[in-house]
Amino acid sequence: MVYCTHVREAKHTNMSPSFFLVIPIATLWPIVALGVTFARFGELPGDSKQVAAAVLGFLFVGVLSGFVLISMLRRMASRQRSVFIVIGYALAAPFGYVSGIVGPLALEAFSVGWLPEVIYYFLLLPLAIAFYGSLPPICGAAAGLLIGRVRDRSS
Repeated sequence: MVYCTHVREAKHTNMSPSFFLVIPIATLWPIVALGVTFARFGELPGDSKQVAAAVLGFLFVGVLSGFVLISMLRRMASRQRSVFIVIGYALAAPFGYVSGIVGPLALEAFSVGWLPEVIYYFLLLPLAIAFYGSLPPICGAAAGLLIGRVRDRSS
């Protein structure tokens, strides 16, 4: 009796993070934003339309900044250097929260009287939150990427 055995060599596993990590990042942003707001004020300020617009806006913040974070982490060769990206993102995230709240105040010129409420609350306000809230974490991750690249070249 002859047995045929196959020896498989270990596959080289790529340790780069999957883009599926954007899902938990995107869901954490509105949860943390509403949690911080509730912890600060004891209630969610505004009516249900404003809360829904904030949830949608911070969900967009998580999606945008999460995709940028994961794509930057995939570009780094070593895990030791990718820590700088995560630290930069985490340090800039509170600034993203604050600018996501303060930045859309510039839209007060387009108050409900100028535009229909549906467009204001579910298009303009979430996009403004997404734009202003995404900038600091993206810049923090980019600064971490640059610090990691500089450390790679110096060593």
